[in-house]
Amino acid sequence: MARTTRFLYSPRLLDVVFALAGVGAAVLLSLGPVVSHPVRAPVDRPDWMGVTLVAVLAVSAMLAAFTSRLDQKCADDFVFITLAKSALIALTTLILVFVSWELLFSDNMGDLPGAATIPMVMLAWSLSWFYTRWRGTGA
Repeated sequence: MARTTRFLYSPRLLDVVFALAGVGAAVLLSLGPVVSHPVRAPVDRPDWMGVTLVAVLAVSAMLAAFTSRLDQKCADDFVFITLAKSALIALTTLILVFVSWELLFSDNMGDLPGAATIPMVMLAWSLSWFYTRWRGTGA
């Protein structure tokens, strides 16, 4: 188990994973993230939709906290801090992209499609992983 854990949390393997994810996300975004969906009817019970969304968010947050604890136990300090810091940078980047797009580009190019969210998260996390690896966790 220790050998497998060391392999899974090795910086070189994570470099490869983030490089592949970043290139894949950049290709998906470059090809155009617009996906046509049929117009959906309004939700009958928006209150239930909101309650369900809050419940899914709460369960997901608990799952993320639990798996983060596993990461902290299994990874060495450098890898854990690099993962955590790069994820925080990616989240901040995503917020800035959404706000910037809404303020600067939505009138000319339309709203960002929902299909672009996951590739944007992966590209932002990949770029911030390599930035943190290059600059170090103290920068």
